[in-house]
Amino acid sequence: MNLDLTWRLLKGGGRRGMLGTWLTFGAVAVATALLLFAVAANVAFGARADRSAWRNPVAAAQKDAVAVEASRFDYVDGKTITVVDLAALKPGAPAPPGMPRFPAPGEVWLSPALSELAADLPADRLAKRYPAPKGVLGEEALVQPEELVAVVGHAPDAPAMTAERSDDWILGKPPVKVATLAGTPSEDADPASTRPSAR
Repeated sequence: MNLDLTWRLLKGGGRRGMLGTWLTFGAVAVATALLLFAVAANVAFGARADRSAWRNPVAAAQKDAVAVEASRFDYVDGKTITVVDLAALKPGAPAPPGMPRFPAPGEVWLSPALSELAADLPADRLAKRYPAPKGVLGEEALVQPEELVAVVGHAPDAPAMTAERSDDWILGKPPVKVATLAGTPSEDADPASTRPSAR
């Protein structure tokens, strides 16, 4: 009954009334679609920020530190590889996201995309830099599936964990003693915009 009455009222307004009604309906539909897109994008960016947080270490007091974390960039065929260097300071250091345990010195873990790339390239391109990978990183460690990431385990006194590095984001992050690998969300979780391009 209500639908029938509504339809009669719309028809009673003539062609102009119908046109106005459809234009209003279209505007509401577009506004609703844009709102839903904005909400979905916000959730997606939040998830990306959470997944990249472990790569942004938060410094801890000496007595609380359980590991040392640093990062740098590597390149192959014009592609950028994010390399995370880790060293345990105490037994039982927490496992990084996407890994079953903390990497032992000399161990290398690759993201699925980097693992495939290493298998496709000649041995002297990537296999020598990341020999005998111990495992493949899970999606919890990655901002996006196609990301190229390597996690390398070191001893605490290894040069990679003790040598001074610039804190310029273009070069990576210098070694930081941490109490947890939770880190802090990045202001920009898009790898394409936070990683320097290969020259």
